[in-house]
Amino acid sequence: MVQIFVLVRQLLHPVSGKWVRDPADAQAVALALQTVPAEQVRLFSLGALQPSVAADYMAQGAPVLHTLLGDNGDSTPAAVAAWLRQQDQGAATVLLLGQSPASDAADATAPVLPYLLAQQLQWLCLRDIGALRSVHTGWQLQQVLPKGARRQWQLSASAVLSVHASALVAKRYAPRDAQRGVLHEQVISAVSTATPTPSVAVQTVPTVLRVQPLQARQKKSGHERMLGAIGSPGGGSQSKALVLEAGTVQDKAQAVYDYLDTHSLWSFS
Repeated sequence: MVQIFVLVRQLLHPVSGKWVRDPADAQAVALALQTVPAEQVRLFSLGALQPSVAADYMAQGAPVLHTLLGDNGDSTPAAVAAWLRQQDQGAATVLLLGQSPASDAADATAPVLPYLLAQQLQWLCLRDIGALRSVHTGWQLQQVLPKGARRQWQLSASAVLSVHASALVAKRYAPRDAQRGVLHEQVISAVSTATPTPSVAVQTVPTVLRVQPLQARQKKSGHERMLGAIGSPGGGSQSKALVLEAGTVQDKAQAVYDYLDTHSLWSFS
């Protein structure tokens, strides 16, 4: 039986100062619930959630929410990976996460957490997932690319996926489901029989947007730029056009005729 695990967290609302669910994680929960039946979706969090936040997540339709507490006070990626290996039933399992911004003030490790978990689990890691579908061979994914492009993936193995903000999901909220939901609290440890993988040091570097002021390529007056556009008045091989300031109407008409005839701009056929 295929399973979808969804990692959820709580955020401090900037206005009310209350703990609320993460909108990105709520979107990942909605995507999981519209992909497989609710009994195949399991939510978990790193650390305890406020009762109101846990109820909001389970009100979306997920029947179980696990709160994982590390034996040393925190839940490391290695400990979470060990717990996921214990829950894995051998089928193609998917771990969904909401996509955190690169400059996440609430948790500096949130943007790189999918990669750390995938490294510990030795699973494939993909980001910007806009659609997910369960098939008999595994999973069909749609990845959101820049400029409106889309890429289709066919997976037959377990993977860690981060959901794009533009994913089309149908969110629901039923307080009765929150009352029926079961909240499990577990203490996890990173001790595992799996082969340890080498750790990779990750350093976040803030992105600085450098604004480049627009400057003219050549500092010339308007008259000089006009002469450069139409060519020198004297004509010659470098002349782009002929400016007639004197002469009769017939002379000017003849000049226009010659110009059109020279450049084959009209045809009497």
